[in-house]
Amino acid sequence: MLSTQEVGRKNEKKRRLKDANKLLIVDTDLNITRSYSKFLFGKELKVADWVIKANEFDLYLYLSNDSPHIQDGTRLEKERRDELNNFHHAELVDRRIKFEFITGTWEERFLKSVSIIDKLLM
Repeated sequence: MLSTQEVGRKNEKKRRLKDANKLLIVDTDLNITRSYSKFLFGKELKVADWVIKANEFDLYLYLSNDSPHIQDGTRLEKERRDELNNFHHAELVDRRIKFEFITGTWEERFLKSVSIIDKLLM
């Protein structure tokens, strides 16, 4: 089950969504958290139905791991990063979540993402 802190974050996200000016960008959603649980602990994350519903979004941008690996002391080593990328990708595919796959340089990623978001808002 989710910790009290995680439930609090989910509730805050849901509250902010009501007040958002058409756009809420979430870095790590429930699906990626589920992937981390499987990858790091080998366990399926148990989640209440209302939490699942609160984490449904109109658009998913999936950033490829084709960017340079920069070890800043907090990152996984490249091989583990690649494994984790496979877990994240599989989680979205298994749950039939449609996503836009973003690749390229940092600037190309940014421009592609903005273009896709602009299309959604129009």
